[in-house]
Amino acid sequence: MTLPLVERPDSITVDMLENAYLSTFTERPGLEQVNAWKSSLEFLRNSGIKTPVIVEMPILGGERADFVFVDDQRGLVVEMKGWKNVRVLDDYLVKADGGIHLNPCYQVENYVNKLNYFHSSNVRFEGTVVMYNARDVELECDVITEPRELRDAVNSLGPVNQEALDRVLRGKFHITDALVSLLESQGSSILQNASRALLSRGYGLTEEQALLVHQVMEDLDNNRDRTYLVRGESGSGKTLVAITLLIEGLRRGKRTVLAYKNNRLLNTLRMVLGPVSGAVRFYSTGYKDGVGQPRFNEELDLVIFDEAQRMTEDVIKTSMTRGKVRVFFYDDNQILIGEEVGTRDMFRRYASSSAFTEMSLSSPFRQSKEYLFWVRELLWGKPVMARNLGIEIRVFNSITDMLRELNNREDRALVCAFTESEGDQKNPDSLKNVRIGFPLQSGFSLYRNVDLRNVVGRDRITWLMDPKKDYPLYWTRRSDLSRCASVYGAQGFEASYVGVVWGRDLVWRGGWSIDPGPITDDVGGRHSLKRLASRDPKRALELLKNRYYIMLTRGIKGVYIFPEDRETGVFLNSLLT
Repeated sequence: MTLPLVERPDSITVDMLENAYLSTFTERPGLEQVNAWKSSLEFLRNSGIKTPVIVEMPILGGERADFVFVDDQRGLVVEMKGWKNVRVLDDYLVKADGGIHLNPCYQVENYVNKLNYFHSSNVRFEGTVVMYNARDVELECDVITEPRELRDAVNSLGPVNQEALDRVLRGKFHITDALVSLLESQGSSILQNASRALLSRGYGLTEEQALLVHQVMEDLDNNRDRTYLVRGESGSGKTLVAITLLIEGLRRGKRTVLAYKNNRLLNTLRMVLGPVSGAVRFYSTGYKDGVGQPRFNEELDLVIFDEAQRMTEDVIKTSMTRGKVRVFFYDDNQILIGEEVGTRDMFRRYASSSAFTEMSLSSPFRQSKEYLFWVRELLWGKPVMARNLGIEIRVFNSITDMLRELNNREDRALVCAFTESEGDQKNPDSLKNVRIGFPLQSGFSLYRNVDLRNVVGRDRITWLMDPKKDYPLYWTRRSDLSRCASVYGAQGFEASYVGVVWGRDLVWRGGWSIDPGPITDDVGGRHSLKRLASRDPKRALELLKNRYYIMLTRGIKGVYIFPEDRETGVFLNSLLT
């Protein structure tokens, strides 16, 4: 027996939940969780509800709803709280019985919106909060304090429909709005009230994310000097929290900056954030005037460094002196070139002179934990079969077959490895220079007789180049498969379906190995992948794995792969059958 549990309320015992929890998570629940179950099950039994209930239903973001009831078209999410004293702190949090917790109104609305926007069941959900120990509660949502009130709320639903119940239990979460697209469509309301606007579209914060925002704002309000080191794996909501911090800081009238190295992501966010676009800045530039460089001389209160794993040591050292409160979001599995050293050890080395707090964003949002585990094992561990990952994975033997499938998807993007063709600004028409600017029409024999005109409308696929024009349009519109993003232009972005051209740089020969020959990426000069591939193959191999980790984790609903190397393609296909 595993979670979620589906039974009549009067038949569920704490032992059943403990055993289901152990079976699901391979560890026993804590005493606090067990005591909460005892109280909530007693309240449920006292309500006299006879219809089946879903207990501990997983919600996108790694959380679980206490109780869920459904009929054939509607559902009710019930969040149970046993606190006696509750005081609202801000839009996100409450102080309850001496601890700080996610506001239950915010929490239940977050669950409801994620189910309504992103779940496949087509059941329309509402929510309520049960406070079974408190009586005088000042919360701005529907609060139940008596068992009969819960019974009436559940009885307002129609009879239980087994088919609808199965749809809820077997359904999957799929994000329908990429964050960048949401910011573009909801820009003005997000700027006025980030917490409400993002929550209303299913992008509410988890408790760990909300606690981070609260702590940073509390330090900011009290003029404390502090550094936050926040590690988050791909899809864990780093950029969501970073943007929330930016808006909350600006709302308080604080001098706040959100800083990047990636000019593609920076310019895209500037476009979609409109009125506050000036608060999105570079942390490093070739002119040494980035926020984390010597020539920057503005006084700041809050500096948020997103994608901070791409910092050099000098930039990390200088960034630690900027602002009163500094927040570094990083994932050291996304370092791309040799001089980038944004790791925990390096941040801690230069944060030691000031107070610092370390946190992790552990709950994936873009993809399931199972899929991220599969990708990590594929690249760094022992590759396993791709089963029950909550995402469509396909490997194609033909580039045209992959592109045709992507053409059938409404929200899609193409990401190409940096092999064979440089990401050069020039796109000459002369045949002798045909390699430059064309990732798939590079002279490599695999593409020599490929006719792309019936697939993408052009005879060549070209790199996205202009970071101010190409990238903002590509990642907000995503309609043109005759353009391809490199890993530099994919980092930080997402689409429902992503096609990955897996180059001949990382090949499977009973294990992963690097082939320096096809590598053309010279970004970073002597620290570039091209130079390292010959000088330090071991380091280059690690950077290559990071690149494929990024490319394989851009898709929300599906990842389609075309491997240029036949043996690598056979191996990847073997993991899908």
